[in-house]
Amino acid sequence: MGSPTPNAVVPSLVFSIIFFWLSFLITISSESNEEADALLKWKASLKNHNRSLLSSCINDATNVSSKTSPCNDAGRVINISLPNRGVNGTLHDFSFSSFPHLAYLDLTWNGFFGTIPPQISNLSNLRYIYLGSNQFFGNIPAEVGLLSHLEVLHIQLNRLDGSWRMCTCTP
Repeated sequence: MGSPTPNAVVPSLVFSIIFFWLSFLITISSESNEEADALLKWKASLKNHNRSLLSSCINDATNVSSKTSPCNDAGRVINISLPNRGVNGTLHDFSFSSFPHLAYLDLTWNGFFGTIPPQISNLSNLRYIYLGSNQFFGNIPAEVGLLSHLEVLHIQLNRLDGSWRMCTCTP
């Protein structure tokens, strides 16, 4: 048996490329579905919610291209903005680990209550947090200091105790 002819190599190379591409698409779809499921679970835990609250961006081509889109071009959630929507509930059913690309979180002027969970540190790409004018109480979780990309922390007009400091940790 001799070496493979170019005609035999090309189909296997094409098959390999198609397989890799499909694997990549399945991964993106799976991650986007995880985010959608996490948002729906959190939405169900809220005390009052309506159909337009937490609308999905997945497979919404017109929304993805928008500058105010809650998602990036890959359909990953990067922005959750619900200011002054009359939402009541907690962050305890919010799956922080399901949103590794989230950069902007705005929940100001609502009726959120309870403590801010330490799992907020799982939002490793978070740059802006607006949680002010709610009913959060307890200590500010020290884990907020682990958010190395954080530029804005807006938590006033709550009943939070303590202080926090940014961690400038190096690996």
